[in-house]
Amino acid sequence: MTTRKRSLPWEALLTAERSATSIAMLSEKSFEVVIDQVNVYLRGWIGYYYLASRPSEWREFDSWIRRKLRCYKLKQKKRGSTIAKYLMSLGMGEIESLKLGSSGKGWWRLSRTRALHRALDNAWFKDQGLICLEEKWAQLLKA
Repeated sequence: MTTRKRSLPWEALLTAERSATSIAMLSEKSFEVVIDQVNVYLRGWIGYYYLASRPSEWREFDSWIRRKLRCYKLKQKKRGSTIAKYLMSLGMGEIESLKLGSSGKGWWRLSRTRALHRALDNAWFKDQGLICLEEKWAQLLKA
């Protein structure tokens, strides 16, 4: 007998996004503390919903979480000059980081740029300690 996997309920995704937003954006916390709090929430959430989902949903939610954290990191730097200095310290070119730092776009919009994706890529988030939902989901299915 085969069972068909259901996708995640939309209400659950909206609740998870609101919770992740409130963890990351309510106060001026250090990035490490935010990562730890988001990880605690995500572990519980994936433990509850891992049977009723598809890998593409975890991939999409993973990318949304990383974008939210990129936005938070930019918001921590506040000014264009400090954003540019930070990006240069991560190895981004001077011209590219100055363009991104002097951009008039908001943090959420900047968090989706290719330049920021190269500077704060998935490997960087893994080094910071953020769990990957898709990998965690695969581990839970094997167990």
